[in-house]
This record gives sequence, C-alpha cells and structure tokens, in this order.
Amino acid sequence: MIQTKKKWLLTCKEVTYFSAMMEEGKLPFMLRLRLRYHLFTCGPCKRFIEQTKKLAQRIHKFTEQSFRQDSFSSEEKDALQEKINKLTDQ
Repeated sequence: MIQTKKKWLLTCKEVTYFSAMMEEGKLPFMLRLRLRYHLFTCGPCKRFIEQTKKLAQRIHKFTEQSFRQDSFSSEEKDALQEKINKLTDQ
C-alpha cells in the first residue's frame, strides 16, 4: 500500500515540470488529478504556480502594450516606404 501511495504522489520537482503542461491543457486526466492533489497539500508549490500564472499574464500584457506603442504612424510608414523605394530603384 505504501509503495502505491508513493508512486501516486508527485514530488515538488515533478509539479514544477508539469505545471507548464497543465497551463497548456496537455496533461492526461490522472496526472492532472495528481498535480491538483499535490497543490492542495503543498503551499509552496501552490504559491509557485500562482506566481508563474501572474508572471505569464504580466508578460503577455506588457508585450501587447509594447507592440501597440512601437507601431508607426501612417506618415512614418509612408516616409519609410519612400526611402525603400528610392533605395530599390538605384
């Protein structure tokens, strides 16, 4: 019985490895269940997963804002296109 229980429980190292797969929805049902049980019983791993989610959300939000701010205005695009045309005509 003890052998079976030890095989069923995930280690903290395994949880950190599988956490990315869990976010992508690529874990089989039983593995997902084992991971959730571990998170229920292990506070540090639960905090790690929560912090990882928050970090991913912030990175996604930051990159979206960066792309919007770094875009060229229509005047800038036209000026760049003219320069490209001049260079390719030569």
